[in-house]
Amino acid sequence: GLFFVAQGRLAVYQQPFGVPASPGTLEPQTPLTPGRKAVQAPPWDPELGRLQEVLRAGDMFGEQEALFPEPHSSSVRTITGCDMWCVPRAPLTEFLLSHVTLLLAAKADVIARRTEWVRPLPETFLLRCPLLQQNFGDGLAREAAAVRRRLHARVVCSEGVVRRGQQIHEVLYLVRGELHAEEVCRRVGPGTSIGAEELAAGRANFDLSYKAHGIVEMWALATDALDTLAHHYEM
Repeated sequence: GLFFVAQGRLAVYQQPFGVPASPGTLEPQTPLTPGRKAVQAPPWDPELGRLQEVLRAGDMFGEQEALFPEPHSSSVRTITGCDMWCVPRAPLTEFLLSHVTLLLAAKADVIARRTEWVRPLPETFLLRCPLLQQNFGDGLAREAAAVRRRLHARVVCSEGVVRRGQQIHEVLYLVRGELHAEEVCRRVGPGTSIGAEELAAGRANFDLSYKAHGIVEMWALATDALDTLAHHYEM
């Protein structure tokens, strides 16, 4: 269902992709009442993952799972006592289906905000990428940080991602969800790079068409950004 926080605070956690992320830092929270010590949420939980945000009165959560038929992407845990309102999924879905324009706008908003939460791409994944190995060789470990700074997040839902024969303008690194390779009826999951093998082999176009199966999170590296990095590396 869709939850609205009337009172209290809750912590939202998300597991990172690949290797566990190191614990982050959390700014001190404001006490609930003057003179009362603030209750804090740990920035890292071994079971739930990294702290993404703290919800307070007026915030809501659960909209992604209410709008899209997929498992929960995050875990929510109370920090203090909480009062909440809940709209069950069934009546919410019935209402939105009778207001299609509102439904489409809500889905677009969720997908747009989802880009801020895309799981970090671990350095070990970059080190295994054949295209980056070809461009940087033994120096890839030193250049990995520069590559990461040029990545941008992309989130798609049940739509075509690339087409066979389309010119490759960016390499995609899948971190959550599945893509369906239409020509060979095969699904690929997290850890897959799209476009890297073709460019490494000297081909400028995608070999296969891929469509997102549900919500898919990716990091994209533009080929012109890669060319710029490789040029500076050679100098």
